[in-house]
Amino acid sequence: MRWGSAMTRSSGNPHAVTRVEGREMDCRGSYRLPDILEDIEFHRCTVRTCQNPARQTVDERPVVRRVSLVRCHIVASTAGPVIAEDCTIDTIRFHRGIWGPQILPGWAFRHVVVRGNVTGSIALVPGTGWNPGPHGPALDDPFVVANAAYYEGVDWALDISEARFTDIVLGSGIPARLIRRDPATQVVITRAALADGRWRDLVADAGGMSVGFERFLVTEFEDTVIVAGTRGRYLAKQLAAFDRLRDAGIIRD
Repeated sequence: MRWGSAMTRSSGNPHAVTRVEGREMDCRGSYRLPDILEDIEFHRCTVRTCQNPARQTVDERPVVRRVSLVRCHIVASTAGPVIAEDCTIDTIRFHRGIWGPQILPGWAFRHVVVRGNVTGSIALVPGTGWNPGPHGPALDDPFVVANAAYYEGVDWALDISEARFTDIVLGSGIPARLIRRDPATQVVITRAALADGRWRDLVADAGGMSVGFERFLVTEFEDTVIVAGTRGRYLAKQLAAFDRLRDAGIIRD
């Protein structure tokens, strides 16, 4: 799929918005985003089997700016490193089948709002080649280094306060202070507060929440946000675990 042939831009106003309604985009292979993709609204669109292997370094990341996804469906696709600015995601479904969660590697955010139902598992990870375990801490990952510099000029990065997730891991190094959140279901944890290991017994029955904690500790980031799956079957247990962690002084609202 070539993006230039898939849509047209309105003329005149440089910020005129192009609306794409009900389109199914089936790439069946690789595609390359333009350097800047902006001023587009996708409504009730489906994207299938799109892979973006062309953007694998920090300097190659495209900028997606003033783009909205409303009630869209992403199927078996790979979204390579992107800088997203002034974007909105309102109700979306990710489906990856046997390939696990929808991985967003090396993404940076500025004024991105996610709201409504978010169906499917999502994992924000430091970069394209990083994973917990053999790669160890993420602080030296080139995307993490670049994003840390980027976030120095960002007043807020991501607003998830009105989003209802099935499952999400925010493991890419976004400073917790830059995430707008619902304190009842989206809580801040710090590496320092987890140092003594007391948290393990407190989240043992919380539907795999301990995996998110462990992944965070491996990265060696200072803090992150842990999100209860408000659309998942373990919500009650996860909220109970949050209460225990609060009582123990391990997490803060």
